[in-house]
Amino acid sequence: MIAGDPNLGPEYHARLKRAAEGLPVRFEGPFARSDVPRIYGGLDVLVVPSLWPENSPLVIHEAFMHKLPVVGSRLGGILDLVHDGVNGLTYEAFSPEALALALQRFLDEPGLAESLASRAPAVKTIAEDAHEWEARYETRLSARVPVSA
Repeated sequence: MIAGDPNLGPEYHARLKRAAEGLPVRFEGPFARSDVPRIYGGLDVLVVPSLWPENSPLVIHEAFMHKLPVVGSRLGGILDLVHDGVNGLTYEAFSPEALALALQRFLDEPGLAESLASRAPAVKTIAEDAHEWEARYETRLSARVPVSA
């Protein structure tokens, strides 16, 4: 399943549709925020094939919230979230062959998806994350040494 608004990248969407002809690939199109549980519930694994160094992709956090393993490219913050063989698999970005090998493991190793999904980390709420950052800043501020004039 490929979900998302085709109008955000119409040329890319058309290329994907041509490449998927004759394959068991469904294009879901755009979806409402309220449909997120249904979309994630229809997946066995989430693939994040980023080709640029993203900071901390929200889609990975969402996948973990829905107890899905993630296959992600070895770029940027993806490696901070997806730990190869623990909660997902990683592969060399820009290598379709490496991505294919990672995905093939799910076919060759029954139970791999469930094993990886069972180790999806807990995802902090925005409030929890903000509280942790505030605590870090407070620690730093309280440790300041006054500058003498």
